Amino acid sequence: MITYFDLYLENNPISQMPPLVQVNVLKALEDGLSIAQDKARTDYLTGPRPTKLGVVSGLLKRAVTSKVIKGTGDTFAIGLLGIYDLVYSKIHELGGHIEDHIIAAKNVPYLIFFWKKRGIWMKIKKVHHPADIPARPYLYPALVDSQVEIVNLIDLAIKNAYNLNEE
Repeated sequence: MITYFDLYLENNPISQMPPLVQVNVLKALEDGLSIAQDKARTDYLTGPRPTKLGVVSGLLKRAVTSKVIKGTGDTFAIGLLGIYDLVYSKIHELGGHIEDHIIAAKNVPYLIFFWKKRGIWMKIKKVHHPADIPARPYLYPALVDSQVEIVNLIDLAIKNAYNLNEE
C-alpha cells in the first residue's frame, strides 16, 4: 500500500539553467520536502482527536517519508511525500468505510485506553471497531503548509548558484 502526494516542478526555465543550478534546485526540493515530512509528523499526526489523528505508537510517524525523483519530458522533478507499506495509512488520510471488525489484545491480557467521552480508563479484552473512519489528513496538509517554504528554498538555491557563478 502506497499513500502519497506529489509536487511537480514543471519544466520551466530550470532545465535551461546550468547543471550547478539544477543540482541546487533538486537539493532545495529535497530540503523542502523534509520540512513537509517533519510537519506531517509533528503537526498532523500528534494533534488532538477527532480532527487530527493523535498517533500514540509512532509507527505511522516513522513511516512518513519524502523523496525527489528527477523528472522526464515536461517535468523537471517530482517530489513525493508519502507512506509505503502501511495498510492503514490511506484510510486515515482519506477516510472511508472498512469492514466491521474486532480488535483484541494479542501480547497482553487486556487493551488499556482512556475513553475521553466518559473520562475513564478502560481495561477490556476486545473492542468492536466501527466501520466508518473519518478523514484525518496528515500528508496533504503538511505539503500545502510547506509549499511557500519549498518555493522560497528553490528561489534561494537559484540565487545562490548564480551568485557563486559570478564570483
